[in-house]
Amino acid sequence: MKTCITLAALGAACAALAGEDSSPWDIALGMQARHQPHYLGSDAKGTHLLPLVRLSYTTDYGSVRLGTLPGADAPLLSYSPVETANAALGMAMGVDPGRSDTDAGALLPGSTRLKGMGSLPGTQVVALFGSYRMQDITVHGLYRGAIDANTGHGGQLGTLQLAYALPVGGPLSASLQAGVTWANQTYMQNMFGVTAQQSVDTGFAVHAPGSGVRDYTLGLDMRYRVEKHVILLGGLGLTRLAHDAASSPIVQDPLQPRMYAGAMYHW
Repeated sequence: MKTCITLAALGAACAALAGEDSSPWDIALGMQARHQPHYLGSDAKGTHLLPLVRLSYTTDYGSVRLGTLPGADAPLLSYSPVETANAALGMAMGVDPGRSDTDAGALLPGSTRLKGMGSLPGTQVVALFGSYRMQDITVHGLYRGAIDANTGHGGQLGTLQLAYALPVGGPLSASLQAGVTWANQTYMQNMFGVTAQQSVDTGFAVHAPGSGVRDYTLGLDMRYRVEKHVILLGGLGLTRLAHDAASSPIVQDPLQPRMYAGAMYHW
């Protein structure tokens, strides 16, 4: 309820900011339901209701945005000093979700199965990103690293993604994505490793992963514009954990499906 009230208040403020067609603001607010594993590697799944917030402000010196970027696990605050119809380059900052050794929440993955592994707090990260579009195919790249190597996962990740705009028309738009994510040893150890003490506390075998490919992903995203301002969203995805991540004792299933559906109001 508090989330809905906050979104309503934010929506009223945004409507005032974006009331004119010439406004530099681009704003979308909504809600979505996500069904996904309790944590990366879990075979148990849950559904959570989450807010959708996408804000953009464009000037002669670039664009500032709050929202998701391809390859990111959570919204980032980004700045793109270089942006054309076919390319973008910029920097961002935000927080990667942590992981709990208790039940998962809407914003925090977790499971009581991980009791004894210890909880990982959210990780403050800085990022560099870029994209380039060639007709119906867009290449996205994202690198993000922890500001403090001793907090949260403390590591570095790099994601490369290809998106293909499907030839649909009218109010419907859709795209297919394929991607790969690399992670350094610090990230892999904190998220998928099991130390000797953790092994004693949990019964999991000791596991010391190295840097390498964390996963491969496939996805389908769809949008349907009901009218000028209202957009329905939906999508499916499948992540395949790879190599040292897949062989971790905390991983129950290397295949991680997800789906979502939602709606947003666009000014």
